[in-house]
Amino acid sequence: MTATSHYNSSNAVTVSQTINAGNPFVDLSYSINFYDSADYTNKVDFSSTSITVGNTLFAQIEAPELINDTKFIVKRCTVTDNTDAGYSLMLVDNFCPIDNGLNFRWRSESTSDSVVQFEYTNFIFPGSSETTEMTLDCEINLCHVDDSECLKGCEKHILVFPRYMADAYTISSSGEMTDVSVSAPSTIDPTTNNFALYTHGSHFAVVRGEMYVFGGGWGGMESAQKIAMLNGCEFTELPVKFTFYYGAKAAAVAIDGGMQALVCFDEMYSKGSLWKVLEFIFKEGKRCEVFDTFTTTPTFVPQYRHDFGKLAMYQGQPTSVSGSTALNVGPFKKVETLTPTGWTSLADHPKSIRTHVLIGLDSGAMIMAGGRDDDLSDLTRDIWLMKDGAWSLIGLLQEASKESSALRIENDIFIVCGAQSRDTLDFFPIEKIKIVDDEIINQEVIGVKTNQNHQPVLFEVSGDFTC
Repeated sequence: MTATSHYNSSNAVTVSQTINAGNPFVDLSYSINFYDSADYTNKVDFSSTSITVGNTLFAQIEAPELINDTKFIVKRCTVTDNTDAGYSLMLVDNFCPIDNGLNFRWRSESTSDSVVQFEYTNFIFPGSSETTEMTLDCEINLCHVDDSECLKGCEKHILVFPRYMADAYTISSSGEMTDVSVSAPSTIDPTTNNFALYTHGSHFAVVRGEMYVFGGGWGGMESAQKIAMLNGCEFTELPVKFTFYYGAKAAAVAIDGGMQALVCFDEMYSKGSLWKVLEFIFKEGKRCEVFDTFTTTPTFVPQYRHDFGKLAMYQGQPTSVSGSTALNVGPFKKVETLTPTGWTSLADHPKSIRTHVLIGLDSGAMIMAGGRDDDLSDLTRDIWLMKDGAWSLIGLLQEASKESSALRIENDIFIVCGAQSRDTLDFFPIEKIKIVDDEIINQEVIGVKTNQNHQPVLFEVSGDFTC
């Protein structure tokens, strides 16, 4: 079934079309309307208003006569030039947005059972005239509310490496899990802990389209300097190494539009001499390096230690929040961001939290969730937002967790629990949080694992990924 809206390239006119849904339930009326802002309050009156090319279009598909116990989901959307030229561009295919430079995103895939909202950048085809009429067509799945297959939508898939390599698995955004078998480099003896714990304590980032793990592992100094790329179903270790040593307390984040990675908060080994002791006291945990797939280069030294403090992008710059310090003593609340000239302090976090997760948002804001609150000597479920230099509490996790890892895919944040209390050794929930315009609009636990995670390594993979 299809919903259609007509408008011209300068958006002088829009007309909502009523269609026959052609489904086994009932004939339904659908409409597509455009609105002037993200609050979807005022419809665009194109007789007096125009939206120029390059500005954002806010679209809403609505089925006001939707019958009880049904929902709909958008499967495909295409914009077509109605002239003989026949230009067309797909916005959504098989429920998933197409990366075509128009910044398409769902504002809500199902605000209610009868409404779907999305936005994209207004455009004109290079060969179209300024007055050409274009059509937005959207194909819809009408489903019974209990039909999970029909309502599955655009599935995201995450590859998860828990503490042990043998426990690796993928999980979809609907919670479907599949075991996979990914290998450590063939040069490592598969009968050793070095193989089994190859990714344990490692950190991860996608650089130039490839998936990398940094440091960690089981093997002392050499393992803590490693850089390995995921090549199909096996990690390939690079000849380039880090200058310093990055264990479980470290952090990594992709920077420079994904062209490089920043890895920070080193650890020291072989602390024997007086020099090593002094270095441990004054420098350990305060060093960073930049990796560009060819080289590693030491960069600015942070002002504070941020053990288990993580890294994320805040207002376009790598930022770390809280974390512990040498011998797990304070201050825990320090926040700093890496500028082109060095690290700069930001507003302290209100609480003394470590072993949390940190996630940057497209808006430039940043989310901090979970971890251990040392003021309470207990785990926390808090979800904090840092925006415009200020912290605010915006929600609570479904389940408390620490030593977790997070991965954001479009509007969805996936948090894979690393650990809970010492009394809970077989319950590791996986939570999905949907955030739109820096607000939580939905969250759910999509799965639970019983094997140990401890800062799992996470990568997005395609739905057909198998090993």
